[in-house]
Amino acid sequence: MSDPVSNSEYAQGLREIAQWLEDHPECAHPSVNIIENYSINTKEEAATVIRAFGECQKDYSDNCLYIRKKFGPITFSYAILRYQVCTARVVGKRRVEAYFAPAREEDILEWDCDPILQPEDTPKEENA
Repeated sequence: MSDPVSNSEYAQGLREIAQWLEDHPECAHPSVNIIENYSINTKEEAATVIRAFGECQKDYSDNCLYIRKKFGPITFSYAILRYQVCTARVVGKRRVEAYFAPAREEDILEWDCDPILQPEDTPKEENA
């Protein structure tokens, strides 16, 4: 693990990479056009990113919320564990078979995800 750096130092490193890529067109650029960031851990931090991004895309997977913004051909993406911004609701059970282990029962979850920028004390019907 590397030592933490400030946003300013990180941005300077990105500028140096950009300059190197421009100076060396003979070298291939990275094949993935996404920068993943896993450094936010609370609903408040997610709200800060969304406010700073302005217009952005929000996507959910089974386990994560992704907050994404495109900068030219590059997507900058923050991921946060879904349980940190949503409330899980158990709606059933399912049997999970495993080849080398005994079958087990697993919860079937649905998620209640209120808008992140909604204040905690705002009644849900006001946020329609």
